[in-house]
Amino acid sequence: MITRSTSLSAHKASILSSTPGPKKREVSRNRCFQEAVELNEKVLPKSKKQKKNIHLTQVDCEPNGRPAEESPYSPPANWREIYNLIKEMRKERIAPVDWAGSEILGIDPNSGKLNQYHALIALMLSSQTKDQVVAEAMSNLRQRGLTIDSVLGMSDADLNACIRKVGFHNNKTKFIKAATEIIKNRYEGNLPPTVAGLCELPGVGPKMAYILARVAFGRVEGIGVDTHMHRILNVLGWVHSRTPEQTRKQLEAWLPREEWAEVNQLLVGLGQSLQQPPLRAGLLRLCINLFQAEEALELVVRLGGSLDAGEGEPCLVHAARPQALPLPPVVAVAPERTLAAFSTLHPARRRLPDLLSAPIMEATVPG
Repeated sequence: MITRSTSLSAHKASILSSTPGPKKREVSRNRCFQEAVELNEKVLPKSKKQKKNIHLTQVDCEPNGRPAEESPYSPPANWREIYNLIKEMRKERIAPVDWAGSEILGIDPNSGKLNQYHALIALMLSSQTKDQVVAEAMSNLRQRGLTIDSVLGMSDADLNACIRKVGFHNNKTKFIKAATEIIKNRYEGNLPPTVAGLCELPGVGPKMAYILARVAFGRVEGIGVDTHMHRILNVLGWVHSRTPEQTRKQLEAWLPREEWAEVNQLLVGLGQSLQQPPLRAGLLRLCINLFQAEEALELVVRLGGSLDAGEGEPCLVHAARPQALPLPPVVAVAPERTLAAFSTLHPARRRLPDLLSAPIMEATVPG
C-alpha cells in the first residue's frame, strides 16, 4: 500500500525501470500516465512546491500502443468534393484576377510575351489594391516605357503620380525604386532566380515570391496566399490560422502538390466574386445552372456571399430570370429542382415562382 510519504517520482521510476530498453520508455510512460495522475491526487498534498517537481509527459499512441506519427495538418474530410465544386463555380473565369492578375498584366502588350519585370511590378502594386486599379496603374507606367532604365530615370513624384490610385502608393514608390536598383546592379537586369532572392527585394513577401516563381520561372515552390484565400480557407475549416503565412504553411502540409499552381487564382477569384455585387450576380447565375445547384448556393452562403442585391430586385431572383440567362436543359426539364435549391436559402422562397414570372424590376445588380 502506498502512503502519503511515498514519493511519486520514486513510484514512477519503479514502474519505468521494468521497461526493457529506451525505445519503449515513452510508451510505458504513456501507459502509466493516468495511474500516476491518480496517484498524485490521492497521495501528494496539493502544494505548489510539490507540483513543481512533477514532470509527466503524455505521448499520443496508436491503437497498437506505438507512438503516433506527427501529422498536425491532415486533409479535411470531403475537401476534394468541395474543391471540385469550387472549380465548377469558377469555370467561366470572369473575376478581375482572371483578366487583371499579375500573370496577365505581366504580358507585354507589344510583344505578347511575358515580361518578368512587368509581372514583378504588377505584384508589388497589387497589395491592398483591387486588380482593376492595378491594371490602370500598369497602363500609366507602360505609357512611360516601364523598363528598368525608365523607372530609375523617373523622379519619385512622377512614379508616384502614375500609381497614385493604388493602396500605399507612397511606400510602393520607394519599394519599386529600391527593388529596381537591386535588380539592375546585383542581378544584371534580371529578376532574382530564387524565392529567397525575391523576398530580399523591398516590398516583396512570400506570397509575391511564390506567385512570381511560378509566373516568371515556371517553378511551383509554394502557394501564394492573400486575404481572400486566408478568409475562405478558415471559413471552410481547412486551416486554423491567424495570418496568411500561417495559412500557407498549413495548406501546403496537406494539399496535393499538383493543386498548388491553381489554388491561388481559384480561391482569389471566388473571393472577388463573392464580395463584388456585379460579379456575385454572375456567380449566382453560374451556380443555379450547375448540376449541384443547391450545394453551390449553400457554399456561397457559407462563405458569406449574399443572395440579395441590397436594393431593388433580389440578386438571386435577378440571376434566375430566363431573360437574364437561358436555362440549360437540366433545369428546363426539372425546374422544380432549381426552385427547391432556392427554397432553403432565400427569404422570398415561397414567392419565388411569382417573382420569376412578374414584370422585371430595375435591378441593383446589372445583368
